[in-house]
Amino acid sequence: MKRAVLYARASTRKRSQDTSPPRQLEQLRAVAKARGWKVVATATDRLSGRTMDRPELRRLLEQLQLGRAEVLMVVDLDRLGRKLADVVQLVDNLHHWGAELVVLRFGDGPLDTTSAQGRMFFQVVTAFAEFVSNLHAEKIRDGLASAKARGVRLGQQPKMDAAARTAARRLRSVRLKGKRVYSFRAIARELEKLKLGRFDPATIRRACA
Repeated sequence: MKRAVLYARASTRKRSQDTSPPRQLEQLRAVAKARGWKVVATATDRLSGRTMDRPELRRLLEQLQLGRAEVLMVVDLDRLGRKLADVVQLVDNLHHWGAELVVLRFGDGPLDTTSAQGRMFFQVVTAFAEFVSNLHAEKIRDGLASAKARGVRLGQQPKMDAAARTAARRLRSVRLKGKRVYSFRAIARELEKLKLGRFDPATIRRACA
């Protein structure tokens, strides 16, 4: 029997009965019971998802690292974190510990790295994150000199360069169960988080055409 830990986080954006931590844990317990998994720990944080330094999340991750559980369960991926790079790193850590991740709501269905399809999806996401990291490192090396040469001031909205267009197209190409995962608005948020620029959905739509 697999042992599961359940994590809930109070949203700082959405405030409704359906997204409350007790409701999240209720849904997670129901799925764990249906799969025949034993719930060995639950935790709730009331902190922003922009930071991974959350005491209750750390406590559950320690349980997984020590081999006291095999599955981390959350209702939505953004309960874990709002930055793609942070979530990818967390999932990579889980794999190193021999643990898995189950997300109840992801696109049109659940995301489950205990399945081959779920593992394949995260391999794609991890590869993309590495690609963006390499692009970002190159932009940091060359960015200051290039900006100075063009007379660009800090804070000015950048044009959609080749790196941003490539990243947008790669995100747009990610599919789960044959359906696109990222909307143009979601891609805009990810590009801003990755410091590739701030763009509206219409600009991204044109770049991906």
